[in-house]
Amino acid sequence: MTNYEKTILSLILDEGSYITISKLARKMGAEIDSLKNVLEQLGRKGFILVFAAGRGGYRSGKAELTPKGQRELGKTRRLSSEGEYVESPDERYRRWIRA
Repeated sequence: MTNYEKTILSLILDEGSYITISKLARKMGAEIDSLKNVLEQLGRKGFILVFAAGRGGYRSGKAELTPKGQRELGKTRRLSSEGEYVESPDERYRRWIRA
């Protein structure tokens, strides 16, 4: 999984397990058309469900995080009981060796 895909999953989780695709595009600083392929790939892998709404298609649709997507994201991102980001020991080590 690429960092771009992980960022998308993180943004969906930050919004509460689903996000409108237009809002996701704004947060990513990307065009909806360019996100479409990535969202479809994540959907095929089972990480998200993509709902295109009516004639608006992706512009008015939403993306929802699946349990598989939450598990995949949980491998790289840990949340404390208060909902704030907690750095894993592996991430702390990587940050330490970069300094």
